[in-house]
Amino acid sequence: MSDTQVIDAPVDTPHPAPAGDAPQSSGEPSPSPQALDPASAGDAPSAEPQKDWYADFELAKDDKVAERLKRYGSTEDAIKAGLSAQDKLRESGRIKLPGENASDEDRAEFYSAIGAKESVADYDLTPTLPEGMEFTDANKAMLTTLAEQAFEKGGMLRSPEVIEFMRDAYGDVLQAQAVQMKEIAESKQAEYSDQIRKMWGDQFELNSKLASEGVSRFFGDSFEEIRTAQLVGEDGQPMGRVGDHPAFMTAMMEAVRQSSEDLTFTAIQGEPMGSEAIETEIKNIQNLRHSDPDAYAKKQTRLLELKGRLERVSSKAA
Repeated sequence: MSDTQVIDAPVDTPHPAPAGDAPQSSGEPSPSPQALDPASAGDAPSAEPQKDWYADFELAKDDKVAERLKRYGSTEDAIKAGLSAQDKLRESGRIKLPGENASDEDRAEFYSAIGAKESVADYDLTPTLPEGMEFTDANKAMLTTLAEQAFEKGGMLRSPEVIEFMRDAYGDVLQAQAVQMKEIAESKQAEYSDQIRKMWGDQFELNSKLASEGVSRFFGDSFEEIRTAQLVGEDGQPMGRVGDHPAFMTAMMEAVRQSSEDLTFTAIQGEPMGSEAIETEIKNIQNLRHSDPDAYAKKQTRLLELKGRLERVSSKAA
């Protein structure tokens, strides 16, 4: 006789519910970890209530799924509960869960009964993501590793329901991270812009053009990829986009100024000009201040370019 254990889970149960010490839903939302921590009471600001950890998950739009997810305090808790479900199953007489010394035939019969496939490679591990959101090679490698660990442990963890749940949950986590990164990038962009304006003063428009010229020249076809790449601090926290950071913008601007001033200004405003011609055009624009204020306002970018150029030409002459 083969060495087997008998469990009470029906064959057609799509998602075995965690048993044992998994918390049971009472119909009321479970308190968040912050609410259970007395040290966090009193000093917490009266801001908007913290969202449930699964609030941004696509699958949580199903009220029944959301009700089940309320039982757990985090994504990790939910996955751990699913991974331990097989150890909580009891005898039922309908499906035989192979024991440690079960024969290959017993294992094959069990995996056939639960619809398990031959290997992880036979499962579709690409989650459904919003249009424009990429499932990168690094994402795929991470999910594949998780699925292989579940597959190696065996039992119910090889079932399509468990593997597909892991895939969909991972996709929801990626989407939630993308939303967070976008919010941080927008916040940091405004913060960095204020810092750069204070640093550059009336040279802001001109220096911004030079910085963009630098990124385009030095990084070529990778211009947009470099500009929108996300910075991460030493503590692992996102810091916004590379192309918005003051240090990066300043480095690009200075590189262009120092490496090829004349070529840069040729690209921006035409043929290089001598100091006398620059001063003349500056005076002509300034005279518009009283004679034609509208035209003067439209010439501000050009005026800044000319002043910056005159400053550079004068410093070279000195």
